[in-house]
Amino acid sequence: NNQNQSFFGKVVTCGGICSVEALRPYFNVDTADIIVRMKGSLKYVATVDGFRNEVLYSDNAFQLEYRNDTGGEGAASSGGENGSENQPNTTGTPPPPTSSSTGKGPDLYGPVWITLTLVFFVAVTSNMSLYLHHHHKQKKSIIDEGGTAAEEQWDYDINQLLHATWILYSFSMALPSLFYFVLRLNNCNGLGLVDLICLYGYSLVPYLPVTWLCIVPFSWVQWLFLGIATVLSGMLVLRNVARPILESVSAGGGGMGGAVGLQGKSGGLIMCFVGCHFVFFLVMKLAFYHH
Repeated sequence: NNQNQSFFGKVVTCGGICSVEALRPYFNVDTADIIVRMKGSLKYVATVDGFRNEVLYSDNAFQLEYRNDTGGEGAASSGGENGSENQPNTTGTPPPPTSSSTGKGPDLYGPVWITLTLVFFVAVTSNMSLYLHHHHKQKKSIIDEGGTAAEEQWDYDINQLLHATWILYSFSMALPSLFYFVLRLNNCNGLGLVDLICLYGYSLVPYLPVTWLCIVPFSWVQWLFLGIATVLSGMLVLRNVARPILESVSAGGGGMGGAVGLQGKSGGLIMCFVGCHFVFFLVMKLAFYHH
């Protein structure tokens, strides 16, 4: 029985990779971390490796939490009382960050909840947009007929919630997992699986406000806003994956012919990232905001 339970446990946890102990470090974030990372996904959208170097692997969130908890008292107490430097910290506030810290690294908590939030946003706003389109169309029909027309029944489409769930989680979880294995097969080891999932999860941040703007029942407005969100999202991903992919070219060697071949392969991989974002843009528009 113990052997069967052990085998079943390994199957459920994928050999321990998906066990609670293995995943716990990637959920060791708080509200300050999530806020800083969401802001950073927009702030460093055009900076090469900016999101990874300045947000994921930095102490920005820790410094923000420290400043908020101390309320500025830490600076005054550290400069005014020399005798308190060696006293233990009994205030319950975190110690100030040191230069040796390297941040908390990528997390899975943010991507999971950002995707889940976007699922509900898309399900709600797509139905609201459909209702406004239906109301506008019905009103125009009455005006054109010059009289009173029978009101058509409008029903909430619950399938939008199901469609949004599998489409968005496929984009934020399954797609980066697929890219991870593709990159590994091409000897690109600069990006970890959790790095890619975290990157794709936070790349959905621009879509959060845009989905509410897509309530406007005009197709060109929806194309415009979804296009802007896709550009911001795609730039965040591209700016943080391009350098590790291109570095595999210089590490590949193999002479002039080999270098040209590796450059072509790297360009193909980068275009795959761009192409998937373009497909996601079309899916978002045609699956949820197409009337």
